Amino acid sequence: MPDTPTMPHRTDRTGTTPSACRPARPLPPEAREALTDAVAATDLVRDAHLRMQEHADDRRRAVLRASRAGASYRRIACELGVSVGNVQQLMALARAKERTP
Repeated sequence: MPDTPTMPHRTDRTGTTPSACRPARPLPPEAREALTDAVAATDLVRDAHLRMQEHADDRRRAVLRASRAGASYRRIACELGVSVGNVQQLMALARAKERTP
């Protein structure tokens, strides 16, 4: 049987590989490919989540700018299609983000 390489192992805080992560035998090519696809999908989800967070930050800053320019909470809410309470929450989050370095 040819020598099939195994997937790299993740380590815990001590630098050791948890026993649950150590394969008993080399993975077949189909399993390795599926695992590689799963890791790639996880990376895509993580990247999408980061982009969503950036979009949310942009939205909060825009709401704050609109308010400072004189737009009412109600006007902002109507433009965004959200409730006045949601606008207030967005503004509170934007102000909190401004205060943090």
